[in-house]
Amino acid sequence: MERNHLPGQFASQSMSIQLTELDYKSASQRARVLTESWLAVNALCPACGGAYVKTPNNTKVLDFNCKSCTRPFELKGSKTKFGKKVVDGAYGSMIASIREGRQPNLILMNYRLPFSVLDLFILPRRFIVEPMVVARTPLSKNARRAGWVGCNLDLEIIPKSALIHCVINGAPVPQENIQRSWAATEELESIEGAERGWIAVALGIVDSIGSGFFSIDDIYAYESRASRLFPNNKNVKAKLRQQLQRLRDMGFIEFHGNGAYALTNKFIGN
Repeated sequence: MERNHLPGQFASQSMSIQLTELDYKSASQRARVLTESWLAVNALCPACGGAYVKTPNNTKVLDFNCKSCTRPFELKGSKTKFGKKVVDGAYGSMIASIREGRQPNLILMNYRLPFSVLDLFILPRRFIVEPMVVARTPLSKNARRAGWVGCNLDLEIIPKSALIHCVINGAPVPQENIQRSWAATEELESIEGAERGWIAVALGIVDSIGSGFFSIDDIYAYESRASRLFPNNKNVKAKLRQQLQRLRDMGFIEFHGNGAYALTNKFIGN
């Protein structure tokens, strides 16, 4: 499909293809075709502004790659707004992909029919960490896939700014703003394994405090959350202090002495 629009603009909010014209039996198949077609024509990579390229059908946990920088993306579309939790695939597969560094960036598309996009967000893969993956109840023994365990992604434990806005209430966000938001936390990609989980959770705690200024005691008030998310760690307060040092070194917060901290423009403006 040829692109004739400028970066940051959308060729069309409505797809010319109609649901009734699609040769697919299920509503989920029709929705998949419409959402994927819209993205390929209208959106650009948040990292470099390159085009999205569809992966072969039945590629697991991966729907698109950026044509320019090859970053991987998974697309989830919904007619209802996404809430605090996002339904994902198999629990074991998601945990394995995170541990092996294969998790894709997640695109969340909220649409309405006849087809138009209301909201579009991107969750960078650096925030898709093991503590946010919550196992669902296994399917019953009478189900076709008896015993299968799916998962939800808990968005509450990461900062709200982790979600990069691309479309808000039908209006596109300028591409330069999207790429600036992407770049603000890109250095987290260099943190590996469980440590990335800790820094993502720490950012979420700072965000939950809801103030530009906070104290170490404000952080300690979330000790139970951190303990729940990292049950094998027996020295949670020390680990939280370590994350504050990292956030300070990366420029997200400033230390003002006597256990006092402040957010920087890098955190606020993300």
